[in-house]
Amino acid sequence: DFGYLLEGIVVSSSPSVQEFRGVALQLLDGANRVHGLGRTAFLTGLQALFMVAGEECRPQMAELLVTLLRFAESSQGRQVDGVGSCLRVLTERLGDEVVKLAEPMMHMYLAVLQAGATSGAGVHEETLRAVGALVVLMGTRFSGFMAAFWPVLATTMGMSHSPETCAVGFLIFRDLSRALERGILPYSAQAQGIALQLLRNPDAPASLRPHTIRCFGHLAHAVGGEVPHVPDMLTLLEVLAASGMDSTGGPRETCGIVKGKGKGSKDGRGGKPWRCVQRAPDEWFYRRQLLGALTEAYEGVVVGFARTASLPVIGERLRGIVVFALWRAAPLAATAPPFLLCLRILSGLAAALPDEVEGCFLGSCQRRAARIADVVQEQPPISEVHAVAR
Repeated sequence: DFGYLLEGIVVSSSPSVQEFRGVALQLLDGANRVHGLGRTAFLTGLQALFMVAGEECRPQMAELLVTLLRFAESSQGRQVDGVGSCLRVLTERLGDEVVKLAEPMMHMYLAVLQAGATSGAGVHEETLRAVGALVVLMGTRFSGFMAAFWPVLATTMGMSHSPETCAVGFLIFRDLSRALERGILPYSAQAQGIALQLLRNPDAPASLRPHTIRCFGHLAHAVGGEVPHVPDMLTLLEVLAASGMDSTGGPRETCGIVKGKGKGSKDGRGGKPWRCVQRAPDEWFYRRQLLGALTEAYEGVVVGFARTASLPVIGERLRGIVVFALWRAAPLAATAPPFLLCLRILSGLAAALPDEVEGCFLGSCQRRAARIADVVQEQPPISEVHAVAR
């Protein structure tokens, strides 16, 4: 209760430079003198102070970042709630001023994350989010930390028993894919395996499935046609899209579509893990989240493959992508974010494979394409919708 009260008082203030320094030092002193929840309360108040401080307080915040880093290092890898959140906010507020301290910060973060895994305390989500802020800030410069960080991140992405932490892991992987692009390739096969394993796990929380589906799109967007297991990945997305378009919203038997007599299988059962996606549980169909994830995944595939001139490898899966994008976009207004994603999918495919895409416009697909064209024509010529549709 004290922590919430303290945070509320700080958030409602607009401290001057002098007030900021005085309050920050008092909160730090309080955090040094107490332990447990009391320390967390003081650090929560300090985090709130960093969030409301004006730009004129940046020099003082830079000094406090060094102080907090020393404070965290003194814990020798122990999880101290509140420190990671303070460092995350300072990373977001100070920007490139933090880069010079990236190495000691990552050393401390990794010590906390690895100690948690070793001791059985689990991955410290607060510290993980602090790493995520550093990933966004550093971009390609983060590549130097990947060898040490990847084992921790891979473990986190597979933690279906801790859905919130697992989701944070997938969000960090998304940011890494965007930042590193081809630099993520050495880790792509393992990331695919983790996502697939979660999809195959009937006990995995339904809230994680959109994250796993988007993971395929993030990889494809980053490395294009170099993404591992292209045919299997596209087959899986097609199966999920077919289930998502099922008007009943219920589960559909998928093992008959993706199972096969691959190496190690017996009578079509077993075999390669890509061929073992089984009946989706009822909870799978949070349809809105599923469709959103599939749309983003397909957009990543088309944009990434187009960049590497790899769209022809889509082959027989082209029709499934076109059908899904038309079905998804036709009932939407131009202002709906999924409409623009679908338009980007269709335009990218049409630019690279015009004859093949035109051959898909039959029956209901033709009517949906006409509806989408009408929506585009209604928009101003200088709109983003027109720019994407060209």
